[in-house]
Amino acid sequence: MGLKEGVKIIQELFDPETHVDPRTQRMRLNYCMGCENRIPITNQCDLCLCFMALKTKLKSKYCELRTPEFPSGKWQKVE
Repeated sequence: MGLKEGVKIIQELFDPETHVDPRTQRMRLNYCMGCENRIPITNQCDLCLCFMALKTKLKSKYCELRTPEFPSGKWQKVE
């Protein structure tokens, strides 16, 4: 991740307009917490290295894990 992307994510975290509603965030986080790619000690994704509690809050983010059951990822971005 480059500096510009990092700054953008920080701005999104402090702007409530870029957040999903609490119910959607809980649903996303439940998928992540039960995922085989979760790093338990830090609650990070082993694929993208995100911090799950933060990534699941942002409308612009999505799950990058592709499986036959979830061909578009376990959860998608909110338009």
